[in-house]
Amino acid sequence: YHKGYESLIVNGSILCQVSVFPKLAAPVPSKGHALALNASRRVLLQELPPDAADIVRKVVEAIDPSKTLGELMVALALPLGTLQRVAEHLVYWKKARIVEAFTPEKRVVVAPGLSSTSKFAKEFQDWHTENRVSSRGAPLTFSEVLAAFSGGRTLKEISENFRKEKAADFHHVLEWLVTRCLLMQLTTYIHFLPNKRARDDYRAPKSVCHVGLEIRTMFCPHVVNEDELKILAGRSENSRELKFFCRFIAEFVRPHVRVDGCKFEAMFKSADRMPRNHKHDLTRKEAEDLLHANSDIFVPYICRQ
Repeated sequence: YHKGYESLIVNGSILCQVSVFPKLAAPVPSKGHALALNASRRVLLQELPPDAADIVRKVVEAIDPSKTLGELMVALALPLGTLQRVAEHLVYWKKARIVEAFTPEKRVVVAPGLSSTSKFAKEFQDWHTENRVSSRGAPLTFSEVLAAFSGGRTLKEISENFRKEKAADFHHVLEWLVTRCLLMQLTTYIHFLPNKRARDDYRAPKSVCHVGLEIRTMFCPHVVNEDELKILAGRSENSRELKFFCRFIAEFVRPHVRVDGCKFEAMFKSADRMPRNHKHDLTRKEAEDLLHANSDIFVPYICRQ
């Protein structure tokens, strides 16, 4: 595996080199993740050997940090498993990386220490002069780009405020910044802080919310201890809410997983599609409202990623 290929003799006379890599060595992106290239698309396509599978070329040409694998699956008419396999291959060879999709609601900032005098300024000007979509007006300057993508605004706000005659260039500039790891998402995480006041204000669980054996077996004491479980039960109107609290702590708080990414969204997909009287889990809106109502113990904080 250290060579990255294996030599095979076909029909006793034709030497073939087959690319290989350990199946468990590369992370598998989910349907909600996106891919970002680590080099320019043109360079990567030129690096592909002449006998590279057409499907790899199609995926490289279509990779877009703002599109999820689910969207690429529809656009390319490819099974998710095939896309994931190509993604694993590209990630393993460090030609691409897995990212949270840069969708319009994501907040972004430029990388720390980046300035208009950095080495990337000339690289951007050369790239933009050659690749700009709009020919109207003067080319964008690197200073303009840094100013536009600073401040923690959403990509939707940035695109709307982009220089009007250069609006067509927004997506290409976004992709250029992401490819070079110059743009970072502001991500939201949650701390579970059952402080002394929360313990003192403990309310007995509502009559409809009893801490059943199932919840206790699933979450206590390895996720929450007995005191924490009592506090959560006192904040719950029913067992659905209590189970959500415990599951949220297990899947997002303890492992330090962002709550504005594809994993949090996937948590509610089945519940959002079910009729209300058949729901066993909370919908996303119900969960967000519940967390907001209990923000004294579920404390949000923001990090760069």
